[in-house]
Amino acid sequence: MADLKEANAKFEYSLDFVSIGCNRQPTSVSWGRNGSIAFAAGWFIGLYDAHSIKLVETIPAHSDRVNVVSWVPRCDIAPESRWNAPEEEIISGSVDKKIKLWRRQPSNAGNSAHKWVSTATLEGHKESVTSLAILPLQDGGLLVASSSADNTIMLWRRDPGQSEFKNLQTINFAPKMIETVSLTFFPGTTVPLLAAGGVDMMIHLYTGIDEGNKFVRAASLQGHEDWIRFVSFVDTDNGDVLLASSSQDKRIRLWRVSPVKSSDGAETKLDPAALLAKLNLAEDGNLSMSQHAHVINLGEKFGRFTVLLESVILGHEEWVNSVCWAPAQPHPEDKTKKTQPMRLLSASMDRTAAIWEIDAQSGIWIDETRVGEVGGNQLGFFGSQFGPNGDEIIVVGWNGAFHLWKRAEDGDWNPVIPISGHFDEARDVDWDPQGHYFVSVSKDQTARLFAPWLKDGQWHEIARPQVHGYDMSCLVMLPSVKHRLVSGAEEKVIRVFDAPRSYVESLANVSLGKAPEEADLADRATTANVPPLGLTNKPVFDSKPTESTAAEDGLAEAHPHLAQMLAAAAAEDGEALPIESDGPKAPLLLESPPFEEQLMQRTLWPEAHKLYGHGNELVCICSSHRGDIIASACSAKTPDQAGIRIWDTKTWKQIAEMPGHKLTVIQLEFSHDDKYLVSVSRDLGHCIYEVVRQDGAVTSLKLAAKVPKAHTRISWGCSWSTDDKYLATCSRDGTVKVWKFDPAASTSEQKLTVEWKATLDESVTAVSFAPLPSSSNHYLLACGQENGALSFYFAKKAPENATLSFEPYGAVDSRHAHVATVRRIRWRPEQDISSSKKLSFATASTDRSVRLFSIDVAKLL
Repeated sequence: MADLKEANAKFEYSLDFVSIGCNRQPTSVSWGRNGSIAFAAGWFIGLYDAHSIKLVETIPAHSDRVNVVSWVPRCDIAPESRWNAPEEEIISGSVDKKIKLWRRQPSNAGNSAHKWVSTATLEGHKESVTSLAILPLQDGGLLVASSSADNTIMLWRRDPGQSEFKNLQTINFAPKMIETVSLTFFPGTTVPLLAAGGVDMMIHLYTGIDEGNKFVRAASLQGHEDWIRFVSFVDTDNGDVLLASSSQDKRIRLWRVSPVKSSDGAETKLDPAALLAKLNLAEDGNLSMSQHAHVINLGEKFGRFTVLLESVILGHEEWVNSVCWAPAQPHPEDKTKKTQPMRLLSASMDRTAAIWEIDAQSGIWIDETRVGEVGGNQLGFFGSQFGPNGDEIIVVGWNGAFHLWKRAEDGDWNPVIPISGHFDEARDVDWDPQGHYFVSVSKDQTARLFAPWLKDGQWHEIARPQVHGYDMSCLVMLPSVKHRLVSGAEEKVIRVFDAPRSYVESLANVSLGKAPEEADLADRATTANVPPLGLTNKPVFDSKPTESTAAEDGLAEAHPHLAQMLAAAAAEDGEALPIESDGPKAPLLLESPPFEEQLMQRTLWPEAHKLYGHGNELVCICSSHRGDIIASACSAKTPDQAGIRIWDTKTWKQIAEMPGHKLTVIQLEFSHDDKYLVSVSRDLGHCIYEVVRQDGAVTSLKLAAKVPKAHTRISWGCSWSTDDKYLATCSRDGTVKVWKFDPAASTSEQKLTVEWKATLDESVTAVSFAPLPSSSNHYLLACGQENGALSFYFAKKAPENATLSFEPYGAVDSRHAHVATVRRIRWRPEQDISSSKKLSFATASTDRSVRLFSIDVAKLL
């Protein structure tokens, strides 16, 4: 749209915050020498600065989930200097079957240019890319190995000074899939060595011949008893190469690759008896390691090499998903040279990460440090990485969360505040009525609360009010009661939550900088707890145990089986007895953003009410502006299921069920004066209901206007203008319509007439009028699309009988926008824009990200 491009030249905005979780893959995170953490985030590559606790950038990378992200070592400098050089390129692989190389754009490229551009796309795999290995060559070239779910490994080479890659070879492992690959050089040579592991439980070694342009199988290492999850090479200080492999058999195996040399440098013959003498017997009398030393002959020029199992590391209780060697460090005597610490990091499904070192006395690898989650309902860890200095580690959890630890001077590893975000579709977002924080809900079954931290001015997740057992779909923050949240999920129940005292006090400490008023703390639970066998966030109060609780405790002690049966029965009704529990933990009063373990278990909000009535899963929910009623709708295939239910927020009883639609209602919104409720639906139409009040209380609603075919395809969103004179709707047909609403007219056709219509290049999935002050003479409308685009249109308020016409105001640049469906746009309430001249809004998208923007509206004031 040419007009939109012209408007962009004057359009000013800022991306203030992005929240997104990491993809659940062992290869999804890479911590570079440049200090930046690159990670796979949905379809994006995220760049995370651990020291500033900030997601610096999200690169729109692929058209499907990213599986692999890695920093690429420098190739354009001398080989002896590469080990400590800050990286400038990223490589990524995706479910879209493509591999891409990314390079940072020079800073003088202009503000409109992308910071990161794709310099090469490697296509050839027929299924998802599962892992990547990178090896800088001596001549300045780059060798890449990629594995895929199509049961192949492909080898790629980039020549020095070039950007394009050529495919050297495809190695077929059908019908077995390879999950992980790693590359290095044979010790003291320039001959590449490739290791590959997968579902056949063997590690396959390939050696590069013809100057690395072709690879041939050299050996297959046996020993693992389940699928191999990760392989990783490291060059040791004594000139050998160590290969670490981790498996679903809960073990890590270390293999040593050594040249066969005598003391005078001549080749020697292998003595099998001497090799066997190095092996220890296990307690059952069997050899604890393989008796077989594999010999690889590289010819007269490079000689022969042995591959021998050096150690089997036991200590994890579940799958070991990844292993990572500590990065090389400057040599104490010569900082230009490197020394390689013999330390290995592993991450497991047992929810622990361990750092392994060789015990000086016994020579056995032991876990020098073990960190991880305690409690919670999530599974284990996936990817793991050391920081560039070796004194920090990061681990990716099952729920897409980062766990970060830093080694203190006393040697202890202390947790560090990480970034966080949803690891599945973000479906809705809403603001606290005072604008202090916003809450988002997701298909990942969580509600997450974000607020700014006074210390750094950045937004962080400071609470997780709800951790559900169903995919969540909608929420609303009630204006009538502070810190009250109402949510809906893919179940038939609406749930109401009230913040505990611990949250109100923590919000004051972390974000507001002032003590909460006593009225805000009155009648609140101290904290929330989910009892054993319980399904509900139970309130916990500062009080002594009641007699009934004491009796239940006695029952549990005297008749544990009977007590457990009663607990299970009570759980079906949403209740639970405190069986086999140490009791709720002490309230968590925060001074800084919490860690993931705290978010999962100690920032819950107690559930206050459940509302029953809907026959299918919840789709949308909204509140009147005074907070006295809420409206909700569920999935519907017939008119009797498509009714809109109205609830009184004082009694929490249903007031009315309003017919009008034939299929699922997608969105609901009350007018600002609370006189009308608008609904849009899959049946292509929308309805407006008039709210009937008696003595100030809502008694019923009645249908005031209906447009059966408002759009030619599904209507996705609706929004009232701040003066309630106009209504905006959007649709899958790509149109945005602004309707003039005249409640005094006699027919529906006269009450709702189209004032303005625009057809965009993609389906429009969200619309929202900006809350410009009443003194402004303009309207501002935000539109979100199925491709993630965000655009804005403004109109000057028209005289009574004049037609309203919108013009493009600007659009968010594609490097800051979403890459998938924008589900919701919510403007921040209670904004004082007299000095800043800016309005802020939050967005939620199926690309898993929640974003916070500010736009300049000075010319509209």
